Amino acid sequence: MEDKEFGLVLTPQEINKNLEIKDEYSIDVLKNISDASEKHYIVSNSLDVSSEIYAPEINFYLRNTQDSDSVILGNNVYRLFQARNLLYIYSSDFPDVVEIGNKVALIGDDDFFNQLKNLNINQKLDIVLETKADEVEKIEGSIGNIRVILKDNSVFEVDQVLFFNRPDEFERVGVWKVKRDNVEEVVQKTLGNIEHGYEYVKVLKYDSDICQYNERKVDVCGFCADICPVGAIIKIEEERKLKFLHVNCTKCGGCVSICPSGALDYRVPDRSVIHMMSKLYKDRIPLVIPESIEFESLDLPLKEGVLPFIVGGKKFLDESHLLTILQESGSQVVLFNDNISKGTKNAVDIINEIYLKKYGKRAVILASDVEELKSALKEAGRIESSYNSIDIDVYRKKRETFSKRLEFIVGDSDLGEVRTGEYIHYGLVTVDQSKCTLCLSCAQACNVEALKPFESDNTLRLNPSICTMCGYCVEICPEDCMDVSKDVIYLNKSWFVYRVLAKDELFRCIVCGKPFAPSKSIKAIAERMIKIWGEDDPRVKTLYCCPDCKPKVMLGDKTITFKRKI
Repeated sequence: MEDKEFGLVLTPQEINKNLEIKDEYSIDVLKNISDASEKHYIVSNSLDVSSEIYAPEINFYLRNTQDSDSVILGNNVYRLFQARNLLYIYSSDFPDVVEIGNKVALIGDDDFFNQLKNLNINQKLDIVLETKADEVEKIEGSIGNIRVILKDNSVFEVDQVLFFNRPDEFERVGVWKVKRDNVEEVVQKTLGNIEHGYEYVKVLKYDSDICQYNERKVDVCGFCADICPVGAIIKIEEERKLKFLHVNCTKCGGCVSICPSGALDYRVPDRSVIHMMSKLYKDRIPLVIPESIEFESLDLPLKEGVLPFIVGGKKFLDESHLLTILQESGSQVVLFNDNISKGTKNAVDIINEIYLKKYGKRAVILASDVEELKSALKEAGRIESSYNSIDIDVYRKKRETFSKRLEFIVGDSDLGEVRTGEYIHYGLVTVDQSKCTLCLSCAQACNVEALKPFESDNTLRLNPSICTMCGYCVEICPEDCMDVSKDVIYLNKSWFVYRVLAKDELFRCIVCGKPFAPSKSIKAIAERMIKIWGEDDPRVKTLYCCPDCKPKVMLGDKTITFKRKI
């Protein structure tokens, strides 16, 4: 490649705009495709140019934008190039390949079958099943190992399925959706998988340390496996672990949007990449579009300042992603998505209610079709005093990111409360102090550090803004003194600090006087053991001793003296 990273191919209409691109932007402006015949770019806006990444949003922006100043226009094009470049830089996954056999099932109508016969596919494919869509009960498995189950209970094992106008309920890797105008394309894709194997990359990344299902003694989560429609995430019940079948993953991201702790995230763009991309949209209005949506040919006006923001799956955005884009841009966000996940919708509702309380405007404007998109773009604009930029190196986790950004919105105000929903849970943990012995089993089990012991004043404290409401602390509390109040966020300063749940004085060793454990804990243990041993048993005194003095008392050391009575 020459000295330019980005190749911008202009249409005659764009050439007439006299588009100005500054030299430092590393954009090679091409008025003719032939000008790039011996060049290779990282990103370009043309499939006819050699590049690593094709960025159709640049064409969409140039054709529809109402930005008039050529310098601003050039600057915005550079931002779009940079956003795509970030996706390239941080895409480090190497593809895996699954070998595929030639057994296929055809599902559709007679016209579809005739189209396929005209392509002579039976010479290259072993057609195991040919049936109508209304005969299909269920499809299981994934590419290379698919089971088509019909309503008469017959089962057909195939490697791939060509499904005419496939409904979303049958979506999975290897069950290809065929339309009238793409039959040949899908057939070639099917044959290519047989010849070269099916190539895929791991879309999800997983942090088992903060997973609320991994190695838990009781089942308090596992929502990701429950909602996955294609069996890409499986719960191994006997081990309390998650198993990932990455080849099954359709990249929808629904599991990411509902993961309470952020243990699941997209590999690209992950939270840090979303953060860096968002910084490019400062003082712009982000139009968030999943790249699977065919948007390039859409003809609609993009008012001044609107800039496309391309993301991966349709369903992965959660409250931390959305609030990052909102605050780094300082604007409302338009989300164009014809299949939004329940988790994302839940997040949008929560954030919109918060923004209405603080700024009097919705934060995220949803659009599921072109007409709704036109209306959303008219409404969208800057939100005064909503801009807030934070350091991603400090706040990489989902809950911490959302907490820090929400804290900026609340400030010194008391904005009341917001109810959370079915898929996103915030709330409060409460403790009955009369029962709590400060054994700290709950704090040791809290893998997101929402519950923490503070040695300085011998307290157990909770930061509700990062608590996932998994309820595991309640399940394992030996004193049965904990409870959770789910599905509420209190929009005041106290929500973001560690508040005292329980406190106790330290018990001092009856021999040396050194404090060594909470008083309630020592007394609770003693009460239980006295019932077993009896009050006169010499072992009782050891319960009130520190680890250093306990052996001396147990061995009956005559030299020790007791500084205090039990």
